[in-house]
Amino acid sequence: MRIRCAAMSIESVITRIRAYATFKGWSRRQYAKAAAIQDTTLRNFHKPDWNPTRKTIRKLEEVIPTTFAAQKPSAPSRSAKSLTGVR
Repeated sequence: MRIRCAAMSIESVITRIRAYATFKGWSRRQYAKAAAIQDTTLRNFHKPDWNPTRKTIRKLEEVIPTTFAAQKPSAPSRSAKSLTGVR
């Protein structure tokens, strides 16, 4: 199990999780499968008020390499649109 810096805010962790999914081009279902969680757990993943449990955050973070750094958002790619529900 990886130890993360406790100084990260929940918002920055969620931003990192979303950025990694976009970086990988994963749909919610693909990310859920990689994290070994139910895909319905990520049904509100794209909403600003998404409020995952600590357990969900831990599982999603375990998939992300410690070397991954979220970049500032740019225009959404096609893969990002599948995560956000934008068509």
